[in-house]
Amino acid sequence: MSGRGWPSGALLALALAASARAADADPLAELDRVGRAIVAAGCAHPVERNTSLVGGAADGGVDEMRSIDCRSFRAATWVERHAAQERVAPMALVVLGNEPRLPAGIAVGATPAQVQALLGMPSLHLGHAFGYALGRAHPPRDTLTFELVDGRVSAISWNWAVD
Repeated sequence: MSGRGWPSGALLALALAASARAADADPLAELDRVGRAIVAAGCAHPVERNTSLVGGAADGGVDEMRSIDCRSFRAATWVERHAAQERVAPMALVVLGNEPRLPAGIAVGATPAQVQALLGMPSLHLGHAFGYALGRAHPPRDTLTFELVDGRVSAISWNWAVD
């Protein structure tokens, strides 16, 4: 051993530990995190961006609903203002094309069998769509839905409750 780097046994142990953590990870929690990150990042050159002002905030202020169309996805956020503070919460995300931030197997063009091999049996069945509740840590209205056309995923939709 040269004294630089990690001994090969230590590297193997680190790789096995990382693999075990990944196996224990909740794939729906990871997809929730990825969806929120996509919404937060937006895109550099949106096709369209809209803001709607919504009156009636508890403190008399004006809240906003913002939407953005980024070619391969569309997203909506709720912006709540209280005094000098602003809270931005994702409302919805619809992925319609290639999105490299999604994990392998969760993509437009995947088959239901591929998605279900990663996420298990769906908890929601909606005609030409199936979906999942995003987890115990979320309101039951927080969902992830896979829409199908000709037996393949045509869109992936996240919906988050805004409280």
